[in-house]
Amino acid sequence: MFRPARTLKAFPVLAAAVLLSDQFLAPHATAQETGRTISVGTGEPGYAVNLFGPGEVTVNEGATVTFENPWFEPHTVTFYGETAPLAPSDPAAPVPTNPGEVVEYEGTAFLNSGFIFEDPFQVTFPDQGNFPFVCIIHPGMEGSITVVAADEEIPSQAELDAEAEVIFSAALDGLKTTAGALASQPIAQEANADGTTTWSPAIVGGMFGTSDVQQFFPASLNIGVGDTVVWESTVATPHTVTFPAGPPPFPADMMDPLAEETFLSPSGPNTAFAGSGFVHSGVIGLNWPAGQSYEVTFTQPGSYEYICLLHADQAMVGVVNVSADGAAQETPTATPTPAATPAGTPGPAETGNAGLGGSSDSGLMATLGVVALVLVTGVAAIAARRRTAR
Repeated sequence: MFRPARTLKAFPVLAAAVLLSDQFLAPHATAQETGRTISVGTGEPGYAVNLFGPGEVTVNEGATVTFENPWFEPHTVTFYGETAPLAPSDPAAPVPTNPGEVVEYEGTAFLNSGFIFEDPFQVTFPDQGNFPFVCIIHPGMEGSITVVAADEEIPSQAELDAEAEVIFSAALDGLKTTAGALASQPIAQEANADGTTTWSPAIVGGMFGTSDVQQFFPASLNIGVGDTVVWESTVATPHTVTFPAGPPPFPADMMDPLAEETFLSPSGPNTAFAGSGFVHSGVIGLNWPAGQSYEVTFTQPGSYEYICLLHADQAMVGVVNVSADGAAQETPTATPTPAATPAGTPGPAETGNAGLGGSSDSGLMATLGVVALVLVTGVAAIAARRRTAR
C-alpha cells in the first residue's frame, strides 16, 4: 500500500457517519467507493522512482481520482488535453492550473497539478474516454485514466495497490542494481607533473529507466593535499556538486532559482578549495548549461562534505577526505537503503552521508531539504521549457 497513512484515517470516521445518516452521506460514500488513488512516484534515501503506481487506471464515470506523492522528489500530474502533442503557452509553470480543490476534467483543456508534495491532487472525470497524463519534469513518466460506464466493474483499490507495489519494487531493485554497478567502478588516478593526483571520474547520479539513483560514487573519497577530483554526470537529471562550507545561509543570489548566472552556473572559475567559501558546480548533466563535469582542487587537509543542492533532502551527499600524506583510496561500496520507505522525513543513507547523519547536523540537513525544494521549482521549470522548445 503506497498511499500515505494519513489517507487511511478517514475510513473509520466515514463508516460511522454512513451508519448515522445514509441519506445525507450517500453521494460521499459513492465517491469513496468508486474513486481511486494513484501514487505519484515513490523512493528511498538515494533512490527516486519516477513512475506512476499504477500508470494505467480504469474508473467509472463520475469518479474522483486522487494523486498522492509519498516521497520527496517533486512531480506533476499534467493533462495536455487537445494541445497534445503540442505544448500549451506556458507548460513549465509550476503553479497549478486548478484552484486547489477537486476539479472536473472533460479532456480538452490543459490541466496541471503543479508540484505535488504534501497535498494530493484530485480530479473528477464526468465523461467516458481515455485521458493521458504525464509528469512534466520527468520524461517518460506517463499514465492514463480510462473512464467507463458507471455500472461497469473496475479493479479495486487493493488490486491497484498490489500492481503499484510490483511496479515500484521492480524499479527499486533495478535502481539498487545500477547503484551497485556504479559503486564497483574504480576511480582512475592520473599522476600529475607536480606530484599531485587527478581522480576521475567521480560519478554523479545514475538512472534505471525513468528513475534516478541519487548518490555520488564513490560516496567517500580519500585523497592528498593538492589533488584534484573531477565529477561527471552523464544523465539528463539535473544535479549539483556543492560544497556549502558550513551551514546556511548560502549566498543571497543562490536563493533565486531562476538566476542562471548563480544557481545554474558554477560559482566561479577558481575551483581551488581550502575548506572555506562557497564552491558550486552549477547544474551539470546532459543538456545543462554547466556541462557534464566539474573539478575541484583541494589545497588544505580536512574532511569536506558536499551535497547535490537539488536532492540533499533525499540523502544525495558525499565527502572528500584530504590528508597531508595522500592516503590510499578505499574500495567504494554501494549506499545501503532501508528496507522500507520511512514514514517521516528521511535521514541520510547509512554510508555516503558525508557525516551529516549525526544529531549535531540535523538542523543543517533540515535546512538543506527546504533549500532543495525551493531550488528544484526553478530548475524543473527551466527543464520543462527546454524540452518544450526542442
